[in-house]
Amino acid sequence: MIHPMQSFEEEDTRKVQTAVAGRPGSDEPVFLPFDHGEFPDFLARYPNLDFFCGSLLGGCGKKLSAKRYTSRKCHFAHHPPVRCRRTANNESSADHLYVGQALKQWLRQQGQRDVTVSYDLFGADSGGCVNVSFDRGRRIVRVQLDRMEWKSWLARRKKLNRTTRGRVDWLYGPDSMLAHNEVDAANYALRVQCRTVGVTREVQIGTQLPGHTIEWTTLDHCRLTDSKILTPYLEETDEGVRVRRPDTAPETPAPTSPASASQAVPVAFQLASGTVAFTAAVAVAGAEGPRRLYDAEVQSIGSAVTPGRISLPAEAAVPDHDQLWVLLGPATLRLPVPDDSRTHGSRVVIAAESIAQLEGNACEPWQGLRPPNAPAPTTVSSPSKDVRDNTGTPSAPTPAAPDLDDTHAVAVIRDALETAARHRSPVSWEALAERLDVPLTTITPGHRVRLLAAVDSPRDEATPLLSSLVELASSADDTPPFFRDVLEHLGWEGDLSSDALARIRMREQARAYQAFGTAQPPSRVQAPAQGLPLSPSAPYVAGSPAAGRSGPEQEARAALEALLDQSREARDTGDWGAVRQTARYLSMLRDNPTVVEAVRAAAAAEYDLLTAWSGGSPTISGHQLASLLKRLKDEGENLPLAALRRLVDDAEAEADKLDRYLTTDELNELGRWGDELAKRSERLTLDALERLGSKARSALESYARAGAVIPWSVLGTEVDEGVLDLHPDDQVELLIQADSGTAQDAPLLSALVTDDNFQVHPFYARILDHLDRPPAAEVELQAQWHRDVLRLHVLWS
Repeated sequence: MIHPMQSFEEEDTRKVQTAVAGRPGSDEPVFLPFDHGEFPDFLARYPNLDFFCGSLLGGCGKKLSAKRYTSRKCHFAHHPPVRCRRTANNESSADHLYVGQALKQWLRQQGQRDVTVSYDLFGADSGGCVNVSFDRGRRIVRVQLDRMEWKSWLARRKKLNRTTRGRVDWLYGPDSMLAHNEVDAANYALRVQCRTVGVTREVQIGTQLPGHTIEWTTLDHCRLTDSKILTPYLEETDEGVRVRRPDTAPETPAPTSPASASQAVPVAFQLASGTVAFTAAVAVAGAEGPRRLYDAEVQSIGSAVTPGRISLPAEAAVPDHDQLWVLLGPATLRLPVPDDSRTHGSRVVIAAESIAQLEGNACEPWQGLRPPNAPAPTTVSSPSKDVRDNTGTPSAPTPAAPDLDDTHAVAVIRDALETAARHRSPVSWEALAERLDVPLTTITPGHRVRLLAAVDSPRDEATPLLSSLVELASSADDTPPFFRDVLEHLGWEGDLSSDALARIRMREQARAYQAFGTAQPPSRVQAPAQGLPLSPSAPYVAGSPAAGRSGPEQEARAALEALLDQSREARDTGDWGAVRQTARYLSMLRDNPTVVEAVRAAAAAEYDLLTAWSGGSPTISGHQLASLLKRLKDEGENLPLAALRRLVDDAEAEADKLDRYLTTDELNELGRWGDELAKRSERLTLDALERLGSKARSALESYARAGAVIPWSVLGTEVDEGVLDLHPDDQVELLIQADSGTAQDAPLLSALVTDDNFQVHPFYARILDHLDRPPAAEVELQAQWHRDVLRLHVLWS
């Protein structure tokens, strides 16, 4: 409901831009545009609806009023008294609802009828996600919106792949920080973002490709196959889904010229996506309409830097003045036209559909571009002169931060990392930047990589990588994203997948602790005089019997030897933090199936020793998981299926919370009860559901004649004792089958099925939707249910 501005407005200091329509628990999002000029369109879109600070927005559930202003942003306001603790109020705060609704609508357009959307926004380990299931629950789209711990993501990814037999699609939001891991695993990742378009938020789907580029499109340009979601930049082959080859890329019309039709048509050339970058973007004043113009410094791969003008859709990302950006999607270069006031006759105009920020070694092809606030390029002196990129060519000159001497910076960083190694502790990049006494933002990602590579240069396989000790304060438990770039600069060969990076980092940290853990550590550990020829994947560790062993076995034994030394020192000094860290690494080594049995056994024995020393698990107690597994062992055989499902789900959720790998016993127990649950809850065939539906229809007809309703718990028992243990989707399908003979103009018998409080059952909305009878709006469901029940009683009386 739209209300005039009240005197209590100043009491509500939160400028809420999003709400839900109809009721507090609704998932129908509403966005109030900032501009008062768009307020009439908003009124026309929602003429008679009430707005609420919805529970799915983290809100208080109270009613909101839409406020129109001419001197500041229009926004929703609470009714007094205001006691709302909602933390996200901006235009993107309802994006999860827009994404869920857009996917639901798109899947229906793709022929899917039983689409269910659920929101797991505040779970301790969910990271904030939207789950969309369809095909009777056999397929899932998981939209990961916020950050999720890497191990939890990996476990959840494996679990969903197992339960859906690989028919799960992951979409990653701008803040998830996991898309790069997905690219490592599948060679591409699907991204999702929302852009404000008029009085709503448009959902866009991106295809992240190897090389830090993202191609954006909308859902109506995507299609659903038997196994995956395909964007225009993906194709399905006999080997599975892969990135579409350039010669088979979909044809997309060139972007519309910003100039009006009456102006002269410029000469235009098509450019390949991802070949043009720019920086120093400044918006051109007065550039209105569907596209925006930016004057910038532009460079194409292999060409010189030149002034240019960039044309982007109004809904595209706004390029930051001090960053490097690359043009994505079909791009068109237009030569300046003398009579075109928008080009001023002095600059070429390059029109593209989207852009992406360049980071790390993605900037290498455009070394001539330099953001306005970056210093002039200088060459890193001797510590980094032998650094090579992964092509084997000398690295490009290193841009230095203001007032930062690279030679001094490398020495400071190396000294800090050696100190950290002596204390057996990683150090954050933020702390290192503070030691350098420069603002963190003045060191670009590429500069950071080159400084860390210089610390470990020239590369000596007998010397541990000190750069492995650097972490990010915001994600201390994760492998930092720049570690791969550092290894590539050092000429590292071999596997650099996410799993391999974690193992390399763990091993190199252990070697650093061993090398510098003495009172007088050498500044550089010297290689043995008679050392074997080594590679980065098989480092030499003094005392390891390397002869005759494979590279991976050498690597595992080296890690074990370092961890044994670290364990002894941690116990001798009583350093609980070091005990915890060592135990976590030992558990990873113990539970790695690719490691030889002798090393795994030794790691397990040392872990048990630390367990006894600490009086319990040195990593995390896991008491709750142990309690749940004990209950399963004691009671599982005799539990009803529904109770068993809840207990198994609780145990798996508890296992996901642990910051360690599961023990062999825990894995075996979880696997055993997961198999038992699957065995006892096998999905019914359609024939079986039709037979049960026929029995349910007979029972419902008798209740209709009696003018009564029936709770689902009672009906399920009357039809068959095992009905209540069926999968929820099968329970819905059973009631759909019960109404298979109902005429299109007659009310559904399943309306008589209620919850235990004799209110409309949640199944009913899904049944109406499946049978193409959804109410005009969710708020009308209750009224429609009352009408259907009354009509049934009249018809059958």
